[in-house]
Amino acid sequence: MHFLNEALFFILVPMKANQIALITGGNRGLGLQTARELARLGIRTIVGARDLEKGAYAAALLQTEGLDAEAVHLDVADPLTHTEVYSYLESHHGKLDILGNRTLEDAFRDLLRT
Repeated sequence: MHFLNEALFFILVPMKANQIALITGGNRGLGLQTARELARLGIRTIVGARDLEKGAYAAALLQTEGLDAEAVHLDVADPLTHTEVYSYLESHHGKLDILGNRTLEDAFRDLLRT
């Protein structure tokens, strides 16, 4: 399991094919750039955003760049959205390799691969 909380993440962590990443706040700023960089490495990137419309726009922007991205409604302060995203990930991907917010570790522990 990998968390995006170290500056040297992209250098230190080997990336593998068919990985799934969930990036909170991925619709703007550092979150969007993190999503972009992971997708450039061939990782399917899921943009988590409080506003699903903004998340979908960000995912569409990444897709226009030829990157593999999608969006989900996720508010780190709302546990109901954690459950919804967990169910989505489990049913559509069956796993989660990279989590871009360590505070959500407990909510997604069963999907994270060690």
